[in-house]
Amino acid sequence: LAGDWSYDVFAAYDTTDHIQTMHHAVLKSRVQNLLNAPDGGNTICAGGFNPFGTANNSVLSQACLAYMTTTAHSQELLSQSNVQATVQGSLFELPAGDIKIAFLADQRRNTYEYTPDTALAAQDIEAVIASKAATGKIDVSELATQVQVPLFEDLTLGAAYRFSDYSTAGGVNAYEGDLKWRPLDSMLLRAGYQRAVRAPSIGELFSAAQGVQVAFGNPPGALGDPCDIRSTARTGPGGADVRQLCLDQGIPLAVIDAYTFPTTATAGVQSGNPELEPETADTYNLGVQWTSESESALLDGISVSLDYYSIDITDVISVVPGLTTLSKCYNLDGSNPSYSTSNAFCQLLERDANGLLSLIRTPYFNLGSFKTDGVDLQFSWSPELSSFGLNSSATVFLESYIGYANSFEIVTVPGSTAQDYNNTIAVGASHPEWKSMTTLGYRGDALSVGLRWRYLGAMDDVTSVTTPATPLPGTPNYSTYDLFGSYELTENLQIRAGVTNFTDELSVMVSSSQNSTDTSVYNAVGRSWYLGMSFSM
Repeated sequence: LAGDWSYDVFAAYDTTDHIQTMHHAVLKSRVQNLLNAPDGGNTICAGGFNPFGTANNSVLSQACLAYMTTTAHSQELLSQSNVQATVQGSLFELPAGDIKIAFLADQRRNTYEYTPDTALAAQDIEAVIASKAATGKIDVSELATQVQVPLFEDLTLGAAYRFSDYSTAGGVNAYEGDLKWRPLDSMLLRAGYQRAVRAPSIGELFSAAQGVQVAFGNPPGALGDPCDIRSTARTGPGGADVRQLCLDQGIPLAVIDAYTFPTTATAGVQSGNPELEPETADTYNLGVQWTSESESALLDGISVSLDYYSIDITDVISVVPGLTTLSKCYNLDGSNPSYSTSNAFCQLLERDANGLLSLIRTPYFNLGSFKTDGVDLQFSWSPELSSFGLNSSATVFLESYIGYANSFEIVTVPGSTAQDYNNTIAVGASHPEWKSMTTLGYRGDALSVGLRWRYLGAMDDVTSVTTPATPLPGTPNYSTYDLFGSYELTENLQIRAGVTNFTDELSVMVSSSQNSTDTSVYNAVGRSWYLGMSFSM
């Protein structure tokens, strides 16, 4: 194109075919046929089926094993097509420089199809909750522009706008603006605002209803079924109101004062929701970056940045965790002060004819809001050894990232009270107040080695928010250390090796977890080693 204008056109298509195979799945209907057979099942398969005693169960004939089991196949198919074009260049020149602008047009289509095995769909597989077939697609067309305006030599204004038209959510607008000012050659000040919009993903919209297990433990050590007479919901303040709510939900009057739930978990169903609306985020940030220009060996190579952020997300798309549903339905955190069965969270619970908690639904919803703010600090120092008078071109480096979260407020449903989950942990939902990662190393012409320290601050268990009257123990400070290195044997051959968690730090118990820890946060493997090689022609 003319001048400094350029364009780019891009097209892509990809598909993922995920086939799930369940070997030796036990068919409930076949087992029932054998149990109902008057001859013990001998006419159905050789040897029949005697369910009594380990000795009988361990000598089932191959014919009966083949009759009562199957290999179940389920298929999940996802695809995406994408066509995108961009044009960018300079509009005109200002005294401080050229105004740069870019335009984008984009067209995408995502499709999803899930076909469960017929036995799985019919809930004929033992110990597995049924899943249903599901299908859906999303088409989206987008137009966007971004501009950069040099107001003065050291002050730049940036702005961007995007319009997206979703076949599922309609048209949405996103935009942002930022200022960058360099009062000194060594210092950059920045500030920005962004309105971001996230439409629900194809999985959040159309994923099949699938059975999950909701673990809540045995009371009083864990939450358990709040209607259980051992639960702190029954024995603590509000116990009489909880008792009445349990009666209203179907627990018979004859058993309410002796009711106990027999296990530590119950069935759950998680599913997509085609009625989801986009979620919206407003983000503010202020930051400063300083880079040393000193000739001193001590200050050479220092860079520091400090950023404050504030993020407010509304109409949050999320699954309501089963434990949260129980806490809110039974007013353990003040969410149902009238102890009403029509409460939105109580509507997600089902009890059988005997009053036992049989199902907790955990669908995707547009919930209330997330609001968080905090400070991020990044520090790096990488002086050359020659700065210290050594005859070497190698460098040492020290890099550190420190994150401090001031708050993490959640409004679960619109109109409910905000609760601050900052510095709490639950499986899959940790919000540490402090976290950091620091690396110290040496980088030479051929050899590079380093030590990495990961730190996570102590946290309260999530029950300090969900059941504040009876919180469970939290987690302590947690640190792991990694060693890593690489060596270039030749210009084209590099060997790398390392030890992850070389001190073999044990994982930490998360009180509200049935599995005792959260593997997304704490190292459950222990010490591990790796060795690799890279070769180029």
